[in-house]
Amino acid sequence: MSDLNEKMNAIFNSGKSIRFQNVVRRKDGEWNSRIVWEHVQLPGGQHIKGCDWWGFDSIEDAAEDCLNYLVISNL
Repeated sequence: MSDLNEKMNAIFNSGKSIRFQNVVRRKDGEWNSRIVWEHVQLPGGQHIKGCDWWGFDSIEDAAEDCLNYLVISNL
């Protein structure tokens, strides 16, 4: 899957509760805007799994990483 719409549809149709967020992270003294994803349990939003702390530059990269996680977790 190379299209962002297809990736996001696959993620949200997976039956898992996935949250994408814009966050600000500080690394080497500089503040950076990053995109992170998190798999949560509902109700309550308890953390199950998330991406690396640093996150991603783009939603495309975050969606690709999340989709890889979902495929691997279903094996």
